[in-house]
Amino acid sequence: MSTLQPRDIMPHNAYGEIEFHGAGHYSRAKFIRLSHDTDPELAYDLLCNEWDIGVPKLLISVTGGAKNFVIQPKLKQILRHGLLKAAQITGAWLITGGTNTGVMKHIGEAVRGHTVMSRGAQLKDRAHKVHLIGIASWGIVNHREKLVDAQEVVAYHMTSSLQSSGACLDNNHSHFILVDNGTIDQYGVEISFRANLENCIARKTMLCGELTTWY
Repeated sequence: MSTLQPRDIMPHNAYGEIEFHGAGHYSRAKFIRLSHDTDPELAYDLLCNEWDIGVPKLLISVTGGAKNFVIQPKLKQILRHGLLKAAQITGAWLITGGTNTGVMKHIGEAVRGHTVMSRGAQLKDRAHKVHLIGIASWGIVNHREKLVDAQEVVAYHMTSSLQSSGACLDNNHSHFILVDNGTIDQYGVEISFRANLENCIARKTMLCGELTTWY
């Protein structure tokens, strides 16, 4: 099977790398915009081969509300500890909704905390890195127009207006798949695609799990 190239599955020219600004620390992430009916096998091949993050041995799917909330310090510590345990398994993938809101934001902060703590240790190795993959609806992403016909690296500013009904991408995620069906300001466009992709991954993965939250 030939390696998938982004141009083979793009509805428009929107793929590359995001450089986050206004987040308080430097970070970059890969991104691609896909049609909602893209074959999940192609997306899986993109992740493993084109983006070269390897075949996952552990998949954790995180679902929950996008509503912002305050997480207690002890719960944050438990969450981070759980991620550290997950990182001990080679090639862990976490999949979330990808935005800088609600549980996705807290998962991102926990992964960043894990990354900072593990610098200089074995967990810094590529094989033990936790890959945090955000799958979001293209039409709800703030500043999405900056991602179209962009250069290889896109400067992404994490700012939102009071009038915006969308959300910014989370700066602690490592990869984004932005699912497009032609609608604007419509949440949930990615649900079917994400379920199909996770099922595809589960068929190829040794360990799978799900973390569901309600807020």
